[in-house]
Amino acid sequence: SLGKPEHLLNVLVTATASVDAGARFFTSREAAGRIVATVEDAPADRLERLGHVAEVWTLGRGRVDLVERLARLKARGVARLLVEGGGELNWSFFERDFVDGLYVTVAPSILGGRDAPTLCEGAGFAMAAGELSGDVIDDLALWPDEKAGPGGDSRVVVFRGPLTRGRV
Repeated sequence: SLGKPEHLLNVLVTATASVDAGARFFTSREAAGRIVATVEDAPADRLERLGHVAEVWTLGRGRVDLVERLARLKARGVARLLVEGGGELNWSFFERDFVDGLYVTVAPSILGGRDAPTLCEGAGFAMAAGELSGDVIDDLALWPDEKAGPGGDSRVVVFRGPLTRGRV
């Protein structure tokens, strides 16, 4: 169990509240609870719809207030948090120095192009001032990735803090 409860609290962060209330996130039996963290100015009809399938927190205007969200989670007894987000959410944690570890999955798929998503969007890091660095503590063994086809394996590299970086 690695010191974790059998079922974890699932939290979805969305400024638009445009997620489908029938999505697997809301129907999976594996969660200890579900929270949608969104903004005060999200459309009322969306907030009402999501309120039927999850606890809804409205935190901030335009952008979810992560400090308040973390304070509320701490009050609920959450001591460790795994963030699985897109580039904007990931960046919001990095820019506030809230990251103390990073798990990166390298899959045998190529996603490219000028508009391809990246690990961190937003202002980004100033590489000349110092790259993101930390100790690579584990390079987990390859395991077959059924979606990748023959010869396609995924790899997870784990970094543990302190994670340091320069600012743009």
